[in-house]
Amino acid sequence: VSPSAKHNAKIIYEYLVPINLFFGIYPKKTEIEIDSNYFNLSKSVYEGDLGLFSSSLDELEDRMISFGTFLIAGKLKPFVLRNLIRNIHISQEEELEKMKAPVIKLEQILNVIKNVYKYEEIDIEELELSVIGVLYRGLIGGYVHHGNKVIVFGKKNPFPDLREVMKNNYSKII
Repeated sequence: VSPSAKHNAKIIYEYLVPINLFFGIYPKKTEIEIDSNYFNLSKSVYEGDLGLFSSSLDELEDRMISFGTFLIAGKLKPFVLRNLIRNIHISQEEELEKMKAPVIKLEQILNVIKNVYKYEEIDIEELELSVIGVLYRGLIGGYVHHGNKVIVFGKKNPFPDLREVMKNNYSKII
């Protein structure tokens, strides 16, 4: 592969990765080998790691501003939170299926954020508002019960396909 082709691939990659993350498309290993700067950003969105997401944005800020992709990447935070909640939901799937209305306490999500991902920059009220934003965008099916501080998930497809969400709710997401 010629040096100019490799350079062009890196430039395309700068634009492609942030956009693909909106659709739940994560870079392949071969793409990461082209340019590893986006590895932590992609990993943070996939795993739902708010701390890694924040540090990745800080690390890539100047670079993404120069390419005009920083504002796009900043809008990925609801996707990070969605994937975190999805991972918690998957880990408790058996218990949730037994419930009449499957719920996860916001306090439990906050504990995962603070104790597993070591992200201290959020409190229960901010988490609740962020979750409401995720629900509004259609990234999760359900609602927040404010009085009980829980997320009540819809029985049918609580985590819809991101391609469908983008197609149906584009104006809410962007």
